Amino acid sequence: MDFLVSWKNRPGASTEENEASAKRGLQLFSKWSPPEGAVFKQFLTRLDGDGGYALVSADDPKLILDSSVKFGPMFEFSVVPVMDIMEAVPVFNEAIEWWESIS
Repeated sequence: MDFLVSWKNRPGASTEENEASAKRGLQLFSKWSPPEGAVFKQFLTRLDGDGGYALVSADDPKLILDSSVKFGPMFEFSVVPVMDIMEAVPVFNEAIEWWESIS
């Protein structure tokens, strides 16, 4: 299954604390590797410097949790299961047919 993972910097810290958090985050990221069984298909950064996104494929959601908790002190995470739109269109069409069948 694919997951869209987004993260934002945790709010409310001082400038000095934010600088230390950014430095620590980069230090941790340089030593981090994806857990076995999780495929990070793409990493994207926000151009405002306030977080980023990753498209991750994993059969076990604990693999997503593993990465999120390791960086949890610095970032707020959101994880949304996603799928290719072309696979979803038939389901959307079935929903429309169902709506229209009920009067």
